[in-house]
Amino acid sequence: ARAALEAQAQMEYSVEVVSDTNLGQTVSSVRQKLRNDLRAVMETVKTAREAVRSAASSLRDVLVANASVEAEVEIN
Repeated sequence: ARAALEAQAQMEYSVEVVSDTNLGQTVSSVRQKLRNDLRAVMETVKTAREAVRSAASSLRDVLVANASVEAEVEIN
C-alpha cells in the first residue's frame, strides 16, 4: 500500500491546451484518469487495512488461547 501511495504521489496529470474546441473533453479525460488511479490506490490501501485487521484479530485469538492454556496449567 505504501508503494502504491508513493507512486501515486509522484504522478503528474497535465492538460495540453491546443485550442478551446476540445478543452472540456481533454480536461475530463485527465480528471477521469486521476479518479481511476486514486480509486485503485484506495482499493490497495483498503486491502492492506483489512489484512492488518485480520492479522491483529488472529494474534488476539492466539494470545487469548495461550492465556487460557497458561491458566489451566497453573490450576493443575
